[in-house]
Amino acid sequence: MALLLLITMCSSLVLSHGMFMDGVIYAVIGKHIAIDPQAGWWNLTLSPQWDAEFREHPPLAMWALAVLYKIFGDHDYVEKLYSLGTGIVTALLLVRCWKLTVAYKAPYTSGWPLLFWVSIPTISWAYNNNILENTMGIFTLLSVIAQIRFAQTYKWQHMLWSSVWLLLAFMCKGPFALFPLATLFIYWLCVTDITFGKAFLASLVQLLLVSGLFILLLQYPPAHDFFLGYWNKQVVESFEKEVTVTNRFQIMINLAIELLPAIGACLIIAAIRRFKPTENNIRNYTYKYAFFFLLVALSASLPIMISKKQSTFYAMGSMPFFAMSLACFSLPLLQDFAKRFGNGMAKVLLVINVLLLVTSGVLMATGAGKTRRDNAIVNDVLAVCRQVPQGSIIAVCSHVNNEYNIRAYLLRYGSIHITNLQPELRAYYFSDGCGELDSLFTKKVPLPEPAYQLSAR
Repeated sequence: MALLLLITMCSSLVLSHGMFMDGVIYAVIGKHIAIDPQAGWWNLTLSPQWDAEFREHPPLAMWALAVLYKIFGDHDYVEKLYSLGTGIVTALLLVRCWKLTVAYKAPYTSGWPLLFWVSIPTISWAYNNNILENTMGIFTLLSVIAQIRFAQTYKWQHMLWSSVWLLLAFMCKGPFALFPLATLFIYWLCVTDITFGKAFLASLVQLLLVSGLFILLLQYPPAHDFFLGYWNKQVVESFEKEVTVTNRFQIMINLAIELLPAIGACLIIAAIRRFKPTENNIRNYTYKYAFFFLLVALSASLPIMISKKQSTFYAMGSMPFFAMSLACFSLPLLQDFAKRFGNGMAKVLLVINVLLLVTSGVLMATGAGKTRRDNAIVNDVLAVCRQVPQGSIIAVCSHVNNEYNIRAYLLRYGSIHITNLQPELRAYYFSDGCGELDSLFTKKVPLPEPAYQLSAR
């Protein structure tokens, strides 16, 4: 039910126009790799007029988009379906992690942590907007799952796979994706199914494997040049120059707000449980995993405070673990409820699932082709792309030249570049009505929104 709820929450936007600017930028880069025969996999480019060498983030998520564009073509629903697909895969991996841990003594409860996860507002927003954390979260979950499997079986191939997943997570988002390196120590501390010596040795082996694989990758000159630029432009500057918050604890405040619905549900359940005692063995079993998931979540979110460049979605990697932790704390009462009303609830849930499936299909169909975000910009950009030949360079006024949303949408929908240089060489002029170049471009082209104007010679 929770997975269908996520799909329903995202479905009205999947085939619609408009997206968070970062997501549009990643789609533009992926499209450029896919359609430009001279583009290289390590030569990420937005536009010669904007950012000829994109080094702000590692390339793996944009590579994935490029592959999809090569397969399915240049359609704007590709990145949205990919983004929703990462959400579905993350949900399935969350269930897998739950089954490896809590579900041993609490079977048929896999939907419970999913409900907590879907209740976090950023989740539905993120899987509609193609952010890098969507792809990263798949690999960090895979790494944690592999380490749990090692702790349960002592089979070293799980640590090899965990190292591979960690490197791929790093290739999506950089150093903050490496929080699973602490997983085995946390598992030893909370669950105690592994000795400290084995946890230390396995973690050391994993660190050496990840480092070795990355050093091996750097022997390839384009990869070396890319990551050197990434380190200088993104990592160093995010610590020294870029500031989006004044309080380093802002990320934790934002997370607390995001988790309020789930925390509120847990408090209500805790109040009810005071009058409904549960079995001690079930409670103790779930509580140790509750603290395990909580500490993993904190290991993913607390390091973000190192930098004052913060956004709530930076903590996406921690949210599945916060959800599983809260689900563990509230699980004993759920089991008691299921014992009392299990047969009736199964029928109710079946009806709800059918309704969610039908609703998601209706929302997807009714939202197709509509603009759901940045309406004025997107509607005018789509009109410009119908008028101006694909791949053109058009003149803009100085104000529009600094509106990065317009730049990104024009590149995404029409591969149209903008510049305020050498307007006499351009056939079209796009402005916000400032009148800077009206004497050069006298033929007005009608646009659907009054905020912007398109003129031709």
